[in-house]
Amino acid sequence: MQPSGELITHDGTRLILYHRPATTAAGPRALVALVHGLGEHAGRYAHVAAALAHAGYEPFAFDLRGHGRSPGARGWAPSASVMLADIDALVDRARAARPGLPVVLYGHSLGGLLVLAWALRDRQALPAGTRPPAGPAAITPPRPPAPPGVAAGPASAGAAIPASPA
Repeated sequence: MQPSGELITHDGTRLILYHRPATTAAGPRALVALVHGLGEHAGRYAHVAAALAHAGYEPFAFDLRGHGRSPGARGWAPSASVMLADIDALVDRARAARPGLPVVLYGHSLGGLLVLAWALRDRQALPAGTRPPAGPAAITPPRPPAPPGVAAGPASAGAAIPASPA
């Protein structure tokens, strides 16, 4: 995902905006406002944006203050409320680009915490019947196969164990 412009926040800060149009013939069925984690940048999610666009979603993202190409001391923001206001600006920008489409918030790591805080803060602003998640969810990716000559250890070990001689 490449930068596509600027996201001007409530205090005039110019954050770097990313956008990838849906690639389906029917066009987008929903918008995704993606918020990255601490020490990251939105460009790191190019593969996620490509998969979302291919599936009919239109992702929007921005580099948090002090991250990626956005201004500010690295990894620093004035307050959580300022970061939530930046998410407000992202959601508003996505809605303005495609009025009437639903917006899905997607956050990873610190972005997940911010997305959850945003949803809990603005419960009354969520569409009818929408409920914020009750708790975090985790998906464990499959483990890669062990290299030749190495037997995979138990799932909880997180490492490979040398194979015993035959």
